[in-house]
This record gives sequence, structure tokens and C-alpha cells, in this order.
Amino acid sequence: MALGEEPKEGGTEGGEVCCKIAVRMPRKEGGKDGGRKVQRAFRASDALEKVFDWLDVEGLEELRGAKVVLAGGRGRGGKRVTYVYPEDKEKALGEAGIEGQVLLLVESGGGGGGGK
Repeated sequence: MALGEEPKEGGTEGGEVCCKIAVRMPRKEGGKDGGRKVQRAFRASDALEKVFDWLDVEGLEELRGAKVVLAGGRGRGGKRVTYVYPEDKEKALGEAGIEGQVLLLVESGGGGGGGK
């Protein structure tokens, strides 16, 4: 799981637009660090899998079945859009309607059987 170097926020890299994703991590039962916000820039061509890998590095323990909800009016005509791991991992961020600066909400998966 190599995230690579983070592209420059708000710019273009190699002619490609970059977006900034902020995520409010889910609260863990009895945990003290739940609800913290993390953010990182990505390229439009990066697959959602890279976002899920980043969330794994940031401490989201169970990705299988996790739902990432695009909040706000930036994607897909202002509609609330949900992406699920592993079903949507191959979609590029641009294809998924994730652009500019967005907030993703994570609803952890309850699936058993190890990480992703």
C-alpha cells in the first residue's frame, strides 16, 4: 500500500487537477480519538482504493463494508453519494464525482474477518 507523494493542493500536477479530501473518522466505542478530522490531496485519476488505503494508514481499523459518504453539494449534482469498500475501489476520484475540496463521512463496516 504505497500512497506516494501527496500532490499540491488546489493545483495541477502533470496537467491533472488535484482535489483535497477531508474525512471525519468514525468514533470508536470507548475510544478517545474518534471523530478526528484528517485531510490529504489526491489526483483526479487516483482510484478510490488509494483513499481507502490512506484511511487504513490513518487508523480506520475495519474497511470491509465501510461506507464513505460524499457530503455536501459538490458531487453528482449535490446528491449524497455513498461508496463502499471493496465494491467501488477501482473508480477514479474524477469518475466518482469527487473534485475540489470535499468532506467524506466514514461509516465503518461491521464485517468480520480481518482488514481489507
